[in-house]
Amino acid sequence: MTGFDHQSILQRVFAKSGLTASEQTHLLAAQRYYHQIDHSNGRPAIGDGDGEKAAPDMDISEIGPDGLCITQSGHYRLTADIKWTAGPLAWAAICVLADDVIIDLNGHSISVEPVALDSEIATILVGDGLTSYKNITLRNGVLLNAGFRAIWVQKISNITVDNVLISGITFNNINKRMCFAAGIYIDECVEASITGCTVQYGYVTSDVAGGIVFMRTLGGQVTDCTIANFTNYDGSMQGIAAYASLDLSWTGCTVENLQSFFNGNIRTGGHTVIGYMPTICAGIRITDCVARNMIGSRDDCHGMSIFVCADAQSSGFIADNVVDGPPPYNLGAKATGLEIYGWNIALVDCVVSNIFAHCPQDRQSAGFSVWGNDISVERCNANNVQVYNAAGEADTSHGYGVGFGWAPDPRPEFRAVPAESVRYSACAAENCQVGFDSWCHIGSTWDDIATPGCDIKLLVQTDPPAERILFADPISECNPPVTVILTNLARDNVVKDMLL
Repeated sequence: MTGFDHQSILQRVFAKSGLTASEQTHLLAAQRYYHQIDHSNGRPAIGDGDGEKAAPDMDISEIGPDGLCITQSGHYRLTADIKWTAGPLAWAAICVLADDVIIDLNGHSISVEPVALDSEIATILVGDGLTSYKNITLRNGVLLNAGFRAIWVQKISNITVDNVLISGITFNNINKRMCFAAGIYIDECVEASITGCTVQYGYVTSDVAGGIVFMRTLGGQVTDCTIANFTNYDGSMQGIAAYASLDLSWTGCTVENLQSFFNGNIRTGGHTVIGYMPTICAGIRITDCVARNMIGSRDDCHGMSIFVCADAQSSGFIADNVVDGPPPYNLGAKATGLEIYGWNIALVDCVVSNIFAHCPQDRQSAGFSVWGNDISVERCNANNVQVYNAAGEADTSHGYGVGFGWAPDPRPEFRAVPAESVRYSACAAENCQVGFDSWCHIGSTWDDIATPGCDIKLLVQTDPPAERILFADPISECNPPVTVILTNLARDNVVKDMLL
């Protein structure tokens, strides 16, 4: 693959951050579990002898237990529904090791029976992770009962996945660390386009899982796709996610009914549930996407988290029913409709509602939260944001349900960074415990804001500077546990045209 340079990606992400080199290094070290994913999921080289060889332009009606290996350019078609039982040495039902390949499922399905629920079987494996291939298309069909990943793509220039339904991801393995179970997993690719696809009914026990995932990719487009009904029983869950990638465009997508549980796994990087999550990325456009029914366990739960990113815009985003720390836990970290950690970020015409956190360790539930600098929030609305106690009753002794505020985090690499040069314009908070919170904002403005039905319209705690106590435990990404007292950094802010 040409054009991939991890260091140049980091330089673009941090160019406008204002962070020193040592601060950047410290912050990146905190994302160690993503780096572990980078190195822990590689396969041995897939040789030319792996699986039965496909003839050029072959019609495919059956696949043997060792899988089918495509090593020549051509147009390959399914002519029947295929039930594939994986042999003990198989990597995938179909493996592609060639340029200029079209796999047309032709309206048919491939159903997989892996050797075991903890095996790292893919349904379609494109590339061996060593050699760069180009111009691959997968289209028009159904992949059923995948194991580790339904579509796994490595080192491809120009990969297209169009109109594929993926139903049933089943993987159970937390003994191998940081396995990223996924419906579609794109790694070290240039120009990846996923259109009209659905990933649904995933039931996994893995450190981390996702519907559609980009790792270290340049140009990742997702259009009109759906991620639905996905559960991780002891790790984190993400709908559409990216790490260390550039120039992402996600449009018209829906992520719904994601959930995580905690069942004793404290070696993972967390138990978060997040609908959309680019991490350490730049050049992001997320347009007219929806996240609904995100149900967390004992860690963060967000409709969207643009996390440690630069040059991003989210417009027309909708989040509804984001719940963190529900029974039986009655304790979580925080819940947010749309969370920002980054630089040069714009939110336009976004609406979030019904955002609830139970006894949050970060002492906040938020419609919108921001961290970093040069962030604009325009014509956005937050409705019904609450902090609950263990009995499920609204209770501000555990923190505030804030329409718009700062993004808190007790970890040392995050807790001292304010929200600087943030512009709120024509935004409204409705029926929240706090409408707008100026905590840790510096040089920011609130212009033409409204707060109907909010208990506290604008919370200002600067004279004298207030303190908040945050904490986190091993279930929510801090092992050993962390407790920290934060002092409000807010200063030089301007509020005008506020409609109470």
